[in-house]
Amino acid sequence: MIGRGKTQMQVTISILMLVLLTGCAGPNVRANLNPSTTKPNPRIGIVSDHLLADAIGNELVGYGFTVIERGRLQAVLDELKLSLSGILKEGDLRRVGDILNVDALMFVSVTTEPDFPSKVGSATIKIVDARTGTLVGGVTYQNGRGGAPGSPADAGMKESLPDSAERIAKELAIAFGRAHRGFF
Repeated sequence: MIGRGKTQMQVTISILMLVLLTGCAGPNVRANLNPSTTKPNPRIGIVSDHLLADAIGNELVGYGFTVIERGRLQAVLDELKLSLSGILKEGDLRRVGDILNVDALMFVSVTTEPDFPSKVGSATIKIVDARTGTLVGGVTYQNGRGGAPGSPADAGMKESLPDSAERIAKELAIAFGRAHRGFF
C-alpha cells in the first residue's frame, strides 16, 4: 500500500510539473554562414546603433574578431554623405569596406519584450560582405518565454541583454569556426 501511494504521488507531481512548465522555453538562437564567402577571421564593422549590437561586438572581441565600432563607421559614412538608414549601393559598400578595411558589416534589428523593455525579445543579425553587399550569414535569436506574459515564470525564462549578446556572439564564433574565446 505504501509503495502504491508513493507512486501515485510521484505521478501527480510529474503531471503538475508538466502542466506548470507547458509553454516554457529557453532562448533559441540559430546561426547560418556561407563558408565559401567568408574569411575565418573577418574584420567586422558594426552598423546598427542598438545597444545589443555594441554588446555583440564586445563579445566578438573575446573570440578574437577585429570589430570596428559604429562611431567610426558613422564618421566614414558621413564623409561619403551616406546614411546608415539609407540604401547603400554596391559601390558605396565597397568604398566603406576599403576605407575601414573591413571584410563584413553587421546589421542588427531588435524587438524588445513588451512586458520587459530592458530585455531583447528577438533579434536578427545579418553579416554582409563589405565589398559586394552579399548576405554571407546571419543569426536569428528569440528570447525565452514561460507562463503568462509578464508573469514571474515568464520573467525567469528571459535572458538579460548581456546574456543575449554572449549567446549570439558564441553562435557567430562557432559558425566562423572560432568556438574558443581568446586569440589563437
